[in-house]
Amino acid sequence: MPDLPSPQPSGLDRRRHPRFRVMQRSSFYLTSRPLTAVLVDISESGARIATSLPRDIGMLLGVGMDLDGERVSVPILVRWERPLAEGGFESGGDFVEPTEAELRFIKRFVEHVKANPGAMNENVRISELLKPTIS
Repeated sequence: MPDLPSPQPSGLDRRRHPRFRVMQRSSFYLTSRPLTAVLVDISESGARIATSLPRDIGMLLGVGMDLDGERVSVPILVRWERPLAEGGFESGGDFVEPTEAELRFIKRFVEHVKANPGAMNENVRISELLKPTIS
């Protein structure tokens, strides 16, 4: 019987770093004005966000992250996008050329989420987190 080819690894199996669920109200930047988003999950090499409108594959955008009173926006390159059943869209991408300071922040953020599962989870549906807030 001939050898069958090995199955191709799924997207999850090809990831360079494990992802950790966050579910934190966040923002993303196409210009200097922030837009509402949800940081769904994060790894040391990328993130998944949810937004009210679709993002184009290949788009470069900044994703805001908050930890211990510090806010950092790190650029990601959108690699995929899909609609959410409950409304809105989610996109995933890779961090693009983060600075040393951004890398240190990302690692600290990932370690915090890893050590405190659910601590940042706002425990509401993505559609609720995507509702605009009054500032």
